[in-house]
Amino acid sequence: MVVLEALQASQGLISSEVRGVSVQIEADRVVLHFALWRLTGEVEEDISDMVFELDALRGGHTAVETVIHVGPTDDSWPGRGGRLIYLAKDPAPGW
Repeated sequence: MVVLEALQASQGLISSEVRGVSVQIEADRVVLHFALWRLTGEVEEDISDMVFELDALRGGHTAVETVIHVGPTDDSWPGRGGRLIYLAKDPAPGW
């Protein structure tokens, strides 16, 4: 259920700067992992909006945390072990 709620919370908030998003579900919290091409103010705002939306969907009963990784979505990304809800298909220009 949490993964579906995270998908719903992300609608319209995944910009071209995002390489990947995954969800890690723990007993007392949900961790949203983001892999980014680069961190911008717009991306920070989108992530904040996604956390707000997920918190609202969860009824405020589950802590929602984020981990931001600027880099590839390979094994160096901490979110690789979570449930992937978004993975960019093509590399952004300049990568």
